[in-house]
Amino acid sequence: MFTTQENGDYAFTNAKYNIWGTIDCDVTIQETGEVIPFTATPDDTQEYGRVLYEQLSTTYVSQVAPLSDEERDATWAWIQRSERNIRLKETDWTQQPDVPEATRTLWQSYRQALRDISTQESFPLEVTWPTPPA
Repeated sequence: MFTTQENGDYAFTNAKYNIWGTIDCDVTIQETGEVIPFTATPDDTQEYGRVLYEQLSTTYVSQVAPLSDEERDATWAWIQRSERNIRLKETDWTQQPDVPEATRTLWQSYRQALRDISTQESFPLEVTWPTPPA
């Protein structure tokens, strides 16, 4: 645990880089002992966030854990699958029994291609999204 150089009111632990290059950590408010998850960014709207990022990325950089390839890939896979699920949900209407057979058939290959994104060679870092039928 370490404290900011400008302010001894806060302590920071569990600092770790995330996929966006910002730093996730736990902030402990010394006065109350309350622990708050926090993401420090260089462009935070609040000065304390920018100061924390600066300190973590310079003075305390040795205490910031790197993001492993496995963690990066798992996070991107979750993001890509979440996007896929949204796209599938948006087209669920096409598979309802009251939709004409021609419409259902037209959308089935698109929906299958969405389900198959995780088999793409560049998944999860890059996904080529299928084009929905016109």
